[in-house]
Amino acid sequence: MGRSIYHRLPPPLQWGVKRALALIPPAWRQRRLTRQVRTFLLASEFWPRETWRAYRDKKVRELVAYAYERVPYYREVWKAAGISPVDVDGVAALRRLPFIDNRILTAHALDLQARGVSPRHKIATQTGGTMGRPTRLLLHRRVSQDAELAFIQDLWRRVGYRAGARRIIIRVGGDPGTGTSKLYAFDPSNNTFFFRSYRLTDDKLALLIDLIRSFRPEYLHTYPSVATLLAQYVERHEPAGLPPLKAVLASSENSYPHQRELITRVLRTRFFTWYGHAEQAILAGECEHSSAYHIYPGYGVCELVDPAGRVVEQLGQPGELVGTGFYNPVMPIVRYRTGDFGTVTADECAACGRSYALLEHVVGHHTQELIVHREGHLSSVLGVLARGAYYHNVRQFQIHQKVPGELVFRIVKAERYGPEDEARFQVLIRERFGASMQLSFDYVNEIPPTAGGKWKYLIQEVDAGRTWAQPADQPAVRAEPEAGPLPAWPRQ
Repeated sequence: MGRSIYHRLPPPLQWGVKRALALIPPAWRQRRLTRQVRTFLLASEFWPRETWRAYRDKKVRELVAYAYERVPYYREVWKAAGISPVDVDGVAALRRLPFIDNRILTAHALDLQARGVSPRHKIATQTGGTMGRPTRLLLHRRVSQDAELAFIQDLWRRVGYRAGARRIIIRVGGDPGTGTSKLYAFDPSNNTFFFRSYRLTDDKLALLIDLIRSFRPEYLHTYPSVATLLAQYVERHEPAGLPPLKAVLASSENSYPHQRELITRVLRTRFFTWYGHAEQAILAGECEHSSAYHIYPGYGVCELVDPAGRVVEQLGQPGELVGTGFYNPVMPIVRYRTGDFGTVTADECAACGRSYALLEHVVGHHTQELIVHREGHLSSVLGVLARGAYYHNVRQFQIHQKVPGELVFRIVKAERYGPEDEARFQVLIRERFGASMQLSFDYVNEIPPTAGGKWKYLIQEVDAGRTWAQPADQPAVRAEPEAGPLPAWPRQ
């Protein structure tokens, strides 16, 4: 059944579909591209570097030719620079092409879309964004999503995951299609409970622990900050601990060493993270044997560049991550400056034997920050950022907190911003954080970057303690954020 048809069904029928799907083995339900990519990942996992080099060069040639032919922005910019597809014969030649970034995605959104792709294949998503507002982009409903699923499941395989394993997902947002607003709901088709993560007071954490004890999940999938809050609660109130877990799958925020130590010790399981982003240009996940990220060579190309934009050649030298993705025929991403920084420390992993470059010391442009309630409990700022549609009439925004229970929205208005937008933000804050959270507005002409040249979503001046604050001597680690032969991209 098509996803668009499914989402138009009333909730009782959606539930019936999920119950019926639960009777089919998970591997049989996956679409063809997902199965093909997973098969490829298993077959290519231990390819030597020379084989990967030839494979990636071929994918780059195909991608650049496609982008030049089908994407107006790339064709015009590359032509103006005197570059044609024959000049880019592989990964090393990518450096001849100019960068794109968040601003270009916003300013040239229409011209960055490939011509000839049917609207029914397009699905909208958004970046986290370093410019103070999320940025909209388009993915391919089948190619991007189906390939991403294969990569993520392959990544989780390193901690024993198999399709259909029992999970509790603890995140912001709605429940899995039940049409209700209750705290948690079960999705039988994926053997998964979805638990809402905002406003995690002690009574809600107690309910979560009851759910863990009764459902006995193999994995918790959540944000590092939420896993930290859970571990702190367990340490205070549950001396016997929780039922055994295979791993905490932690994504979408920076994570810190003190969190890893606490979660591993208290929950007695592996804290497992990965790096990725909505643009789907780079994916890197931890090794079975260490916390070093392994960059997937079949997912795309990860370059590091210095402040002048020169490619970093030397192992161990930090740089900004620049990504080129292989799986988005709707809006191809070529040489995208992520605003994230890291260091490639080796060309391959001696511990596991994969010829995947090792990425370490990753610092993302999302700092892990929490909203402090008047009563003292905490909520992730992602509870506000997750609703990208609220920001269509906003050029930039920033949340400022000086007092528990009080937020100030600094907003740079777009032309169509009006009183109804302000009212929507008030409703959003009540929905996400409760009626006790007070919201005021500060309309400004500009939101300046930090000294490091980045924009922050939250300026937090309330001391919430070591629950979330980064110790001065410990670097942050970005964790996130749902390849085989490059598919025959659609030409409808």
